[in-house]
Amino acid sequence: MPDSSRVTALPTQGYSAAATQTPFVEYLSDADLEQLNRLLPWHAFTADRHGRRFGSGRQGKRDVAATVPDRRVRLLDEHLRLADKHVLEVGCFEGIHTVGLQ
Repeated sequence: MPDSSRVTALPTQGYSAAATQTPFVEYLSDADLEQLNRLLPWHAFTADRHGRRFGSGRQGKRDVAATVPDRRVRLLDEHLRLADKHVLEVGCFEGIHTVGLQ
């Protein structure tokens, strides 16, 4: 069972709104987003355009919303033009890149 204590360690709202839209997250109610965050006990998070936390983190470590997409996804897009591509991300991190690739 995932450790959900990290999800509630940081506030759910009050972050700077993200410049990049996260369409499927932004339409979730606060309760549904909270439930999704419990299901995805990431060690990092981003904020949606409403300033709500998507993902988790911990006080003192990864307690600032990550920029999405990060510089590596932007570089990949510059070289491969991802808009008309299908991408499968496989990795062991939090899924922040998946959010950026969408």
